[in-house]
Amino acid sequence: MKYTYWLSTNKIGDTFHKQILELEKYKNKYNAEIFFYVRNLSIFDNIISLKCEQNYYDLDLDVNSMSDVSFIRLKQKPKNIMESRLQLDYYLSEINNINEKGEI
Repeated sequence: MKYTYWLSTNKIGDTFHKQILELEKYKNKYNAEIFFYVRNLSIFDNIISLKCEQNYYDLDLDVNSMSDVSFIRLKQKPKNIMESRLQLDYYLSEINNINEKGEI
């Protein structure tokens, strides 16, 4: 992939679920690679590595806006992170389970 972006999100409630669904749409549409990382064992701080072919100005993803699904773009790869055991597929299955129970 040509570009790598480091994004941040928090893992709280509906906003996080919406962000996960946005990542899935983006991944499917642009064949992007998405990896989740955690910082210093924080359960609320997700770091996302997005590898894609779009430059930042053409990025078809809500970044640094005021919307509730916006991701925060980090200027560089954060230090003290490790790849999370929980990746996009896990979060999507959790959202599907919640939807099946009618909780969303």
